[in-house]
Amino acid sequence: VQSDGKLVVGGSVEDHPVAARFLANGTPDASFGSGGMVTLASVNTFIGHSVAIDASGRIIVVGSTASDTQTGITVFTSAGAPDATFGTGGFISVGGVGGNPAVAVQPDGGIVVAGSLNSQGVIARVLPTGLLDASFGTAGLVHNSSVTGGFNTVLIDGASIVVAGTTGATTPAAVVGRYNPNGTPDAGFGSAGLVTFSAAGPALPAGLTKVTGSGYVLGVSGAQPSLVQYTHAGVTDTAFGGTGVVPAGPDGFQPAAVATMPDGGLA
Repeated sequence: VQSDGKLVVGGSVEDHPVAARFLANGTPDASFGSGGMVTLASVNTFIGHSVAIDASGRIIVVGSTASDTQTGITVFTSAGAPDATFGTGGFISVGGVGGNPAVAVQPDGGIVVAGSLNSQGVIARVLPTGLLDASFGTAGLVHNSSVTGGFNTVLIDGASIVVAGTTGATTPAAVVGRYNPNGTPDAGFGSAGLVTFSAAGPALPAGLTKVTGSGYVLGVSGAQPSLVQYTHAGVTDTAFGGTGVVPAGPDGFQPAAVATMPDGGLA
């Protein structure tokens, strides 16, 4: 959702990166692209997964490519055109990050992508121009071998990068990690920057959101659909439901995402 209430959707059509914008009442925004939609036809091996908006109104659409070791990043202007100042014609391919990539934008315009590679969680930071940030991790990439299922969610909390993913081959468990701006694990969060939520069966991350003044809430699907609240220190917050863990919904409900509402409630 843009600051003016317009709704932005990012994805793909026939393997091309696509963004669409709608007015707050749900009608296509005729001022955006062509009839409310823009397509980058020059890229034809792209499956969209995540979208973000930066402070200047640029729309970033991230997805997988023909290679499972690369992630495609497309940037469109706020008017609905490929951004010629980013990469080549508004597109770059980042090697070393695959899976189902997620994207978030830092206050300085840095683009953070979280994904996986070879049974590891991977985070990349890309400058607003489309170059990998050499000051982040190793040549712009950070790997975490403890996160064997990779990352699929990312958010920005001030200067920190917060991600969620899975670990464990037999019975997957959900993990939340927090990283410093330079890509090092935040030692003040959990154990070496990670916390893990396990259940009797699979526990899969289903969204992550910030809670004002309290920390983060992780949505979990699988054997025990839950909402789990962690403090900023990476400790289960017992002020949330008495134990820090509450059912995500009625029996049989499996969450896919979680968000913080303006009044502080969760949806």
